[in-house]
Amino acid sequence: MVEIHSTSESQTKELAARLAGVLRPGHILALEGPLGSGKTCFVGGVAQGLGLDPAQVSSPTFTICQEYSLPNAPSEGTPTHSERVNSPPTTLIHIDAYRLSGPDDLDAIGWEEIVLAPNSIVAIEWPSRISSALSAAELNGRVVHITFHHEGEHARAIQIAASREVTASLERIIAKVRRALGRGSRIGAPAQTASDTRCRTCGKPVLESNPFFPFCSDRCRLADLNKWFTGTYRVSRPVQAEDENESTGE
Repeated sequence: MVEIHSTSESQTKELAARLAGVLRPGHILALEGPLGSGKTCFVGGVAQGLGLDPAQVSSPTFTICQEYSLPNAPSEGTPTHSERVNSPPTTLIHIDAYRLSGPDDLDAIGWEEIVLAPNSIVAIEWPSRISSALSAAELNGRVVHITFHHEGEHARAIQIAASREVTASLERIIAKVRRALGRGSRIGAPAQTASDTRCRTCGKPVLESNPFFPFCSDRCRLADLNKWFTGTYRVSRPVQAEDENESTGE
């Protein structure tokens, strides 16, 4: 299993786009995590990595299933077995199983055709609702499990469990990115440079990439907010909406 920490939606999309580069037709992405944890954002990054405009991707909560044709022209004639195995995917299928009561509901979206589609990559949000339908694909090593955990307002811990081939490829990609960014950097994070902005509570330098900017930590943000509640801060005019947003770092 590989674990990556992302501090923003753009970093999550970058990770997904890089993962798309090692996916092959037949792979199924099983994206699990609470509401708002980044599942649809991740699918948008996969779409970007496959050559699509990520803005086209939205959660199919009510439609259940959406299909996107990828910009890969099919070869002329009947492809050989080798060509089918090594050919790039031509379709991205996005499924949201949140409203499904179980695997029996999958017949309505043509599940068997989706699973057997030779040139498709399938991304499924809330896969635990249809876990038994994925058992055959699990045995073939086709399922890539992606789990999201909240670490802050925009920060996420993303765990990826896949076949040895996918895991090894992803580890090489991440190692390459981290070497380019410097030891300890998070994937997709900008190089750490000096900052002129200092935490409003303790005075430490703070980068704009910090999820608690303009504070260095959640503790300092709450300490500053407490000053407003206790009356420590004094103002000579009525508080405006923009003042409240600034005091909370929003």
